[in-house]
Amino acid sequence: MNCPSTQFDKSLNAYSQLALSAAESIGSDEFLQASRRVDWRFLLPNSALRHVAYFGPQCGSLHDSLRLFSESLSVITGGRDDIVHGPDVVVLCNPTWNVLQLSVTFMNPGGVIYVETTNRQHVSLPRVTRHPGPRGFAEYVDCMEQLGLTAIQAFWNWPDFESCLEIVPLCDHKAINYALSRRGRGVGATLKTAAVRCLLGFGVLPHFVPCLSFVAAKNW
Repeated sequence: MNCPSTQFDKSLNAYSQLALSAAESIGSDEFLQASRRVDWRFLLPNSALRHVAYFGPQCGSLHDSLRLFSESLSVITGGRDDIVHGPDVVVLCNPTWNVLQLSVTFMNPGGVIYVETTNRQHVSLPRVTRHPGPRGFAEYVDCMEQLGLTAIQAFWNWPDFESCLEIVPLCDHKAINYALSRRGRGVGATLKTAAVRCLLGFGVLPHFVPCLSFVAAKNW
């Protein structure tokens, strides 16, 4: 039996070889952009993306980056038959309730889920046109808790997912204030910063963050 440190060394070595192969297959600028699209991996207990399952657009930058940086990548289309048993990491973009539930069910114990969502909680839409899944911060947290996920963390991907420059933990007021201090100095930036600080002061900022992401663990 391999000790945990040996297994980690092997995983890190495999990931390094994978990254080197990816860098050789595309240009350096493209490799850097692809790497930045999966910077959220450093939020995970192990940043090496091994066996990954993905639900979301298959023609977007996240899918392409996962294909480059994962040892193996399985695509979830929403049906029970297409979910591969035992992914270590599940990556979901605006998942439906069904996809979220099935993903957690088939994920390995000790696995991690990463979710990107456009925060729709404060948008009022007719029920028939609503996305058939969680609509915002509170619904995602409630759903993940019901599914038995633990260590749930929420983040603000600024300014958006595609061109993300900062991933700010929404539970850390110091980190949020530091991120705000790095914004522009124009009138518009000042007004936006003041509005965010107001939302933060009232404890409702997570409900209004436009690009919201979650990391959670499955311990059963």
